[in-house]
Amino acid sequence: MHRITKPRRFRSRSALAAASVLLLATVLFAPERAVAASVGSTFDASDEGWLGHACVGAGLCSVGDVDWAAGLSHRPTGGSPVGGGAPAAGNGYIDLLDPGEIPPASGNDFAARLEPNPVTYAGAFAYGRTIMFDALIRTNGGGGTFDDPGTIVPGLVVAPLLAIETGAGTLVYITTDLPTIDGDWKHYAVSLQENPAATPLVDGNGWLLITDALAVIDPNPLAPATFQAALASQTQTTVIAEWLKEGAEVETGGIDNFQVVPVPPALVLLAPALLGLGFRRRARAST
Repeated sequence: MHRITKPRRFRSRSALAAASVLLLATVLFAPERAVAASVGSTFDASDEGWLGHACVGAGLCSVGDVDWAAGLSHRPTGGSPVGGGAPAAGNGYIDLLDPGEIPPASGNDFAARLEPNPVTYAGAFAYGRTIMFDALIRTNGGGGTFDDPGTIVPGLVVAPLLAIETGAGTLVYITTDLPTIDGDWKHYAVSLQENPAATPLVDGNGWLLITDALAVIDPNPLAPATFQAALASQTQTTVIAEWLKEGAEVETGGIDNFQVVPVPPALVLLAPALLGLGFRRRARAST
């Protein structure tokens, strides 16, 4: 019986598998990641203790916040497949009703925001993690348009997707990538850290820091410590729900598949894929 010498390409695949194991271990078991477990809400059975808020003006919930628990509903069907798409029968989700007509909002332009369960998500919104969720906008038979352009970035229709109140001001993630009104679910993934390549005050996409004096700062080109310090003093995180201009229609905004993961989702998916590639190669070479 002749001994079969492993081909060079198998060795390279073995090295790939070993590197994948090291990458996966580094990502998931490094000391700074040890307490960074994922946490999420599927809303399949209930609202999971989320809170509803009605907020004045841009809807950042830092001033004039009104408890809007009456506007929060759990929907047992019509939720989003993971990653967005057409509403799915049997998938639960939560939505929040347009608060524009509630007392004492008469004459005010109120927006609606959802707050993740403060107990479940205590400490979850830490530097470097990624927030993922699916969003839906409904006018429930009305017309409906997004808020007037120019509120945050002159000339652009943007929405304050996430708002994190901190001791340094409110960190706001804005986007021009809005869902289709009365359309399918739209998926978002937002990293809780600065992006030096982002230019939110130019193109309307990225993190902004709104100070208590209402100064608008682009934190992306600043030192990472600036962003980290702000997150370290956070007090409340909210997700936009209803983001349409006030009108006669009955507007609701839905959220589904909300998740906070400790590393960028692409990296989490990449390591097992590489690891599986190496092991598949090993199985093939040994047969």
